[in-house]
Amino acid sequence: MECATAKPRVVATDLDGTLLRSDGSISAFTRAVLARAAAAGIETVCVTARPLRWLTDIAPVVPQGASVICLGGACVAVADRGGFRVSESRGFAHDALVRIASRLRRDLPGVLIGAEWPSGPVFDDEFPVLSSPTGSVVGRDDVPRGRVELAAERANGAAKILVRHPRMSPDALRRRVRAAAGDGAQFADSGVPHLVELYPPGVTKAVGLARWCTARAIPRERVWAFGDMPADIPMLEWAGRSFAVGRAHPDVLARAMHYAGSNDDDAVARVLDAWVGGA
Repeated sequence: MECATAKPRVVATDLDGTLLRSDGSISAFTRAVLARAAAAGIETVCVTARPLRWLTDIAPVVPQGASVICLGGACVAVADRGGFRVSESRGFAHDALVRIASRLRRDLPGVLIGAEWPSGPVFDDEFPVLSSPTGSVVGRDDVPRGRVELAAERANGAAKILVRHPRMSPDALRRRVRAAAGDGAQFADSGVPHLVELYPPGVTKAVGLARWCTARAIPRERVWAFGDMPADIPMLEWAGRSFAVGRAHPDVLARAMHYAGSNDDDAVARVLDAWVGGA
């Protein structure tokens, strides 16, 4: 594996399909390397579309006070006594969320809508239950149900809108959701069939990471980024050095500077290990 001549200050990594193994686990080797990297002054920042409630899996490897950029870049959470607290959040304004949901229901009859706030989700009654990639989350009765339009006045705007349709092909769903949302939302392909995600305008993983780094005077040249899906591409292109991981999407393979190997073989940790070794 080719390595840069300058040690990174930050390693920004996606979670699912990248830092985590396919079963959602984090190996002992990866844990050890991340700890050595931290001791060597390299901070690992997870950048993920996961909501806060799905960060439990990584809590053991996130040091107290460290940041996780979640909800696709809309939210920064800080590790705090074994859990996470929100330190920064950007969401849809109440009127914007109501307007987008109304357009979706008008233009896509039968559509199912959910929304994620930093404090938790709300889903239409028939929206399929979403569980974390490890399957560790919830049963139907544990997920708040109702129309997102009626929950839109919660404190902190909804960080993302989730859209499904039981009878529409993935391509048709993407096309029609884009048309209905217009320029009122940032479109993102979730990587899950039949599920489209919408973020507030200007919210991406790359923007969230750039803001976080700027606040800490960390230049992009000292940031290494790892990812596997199209939503990671802006982050990979922003970083000083970029790595595609695992079964990366062809577009990611084409844009990343390097291929790091399989997430099931601890690809992120193996790249880092070349720097920190047994330190």
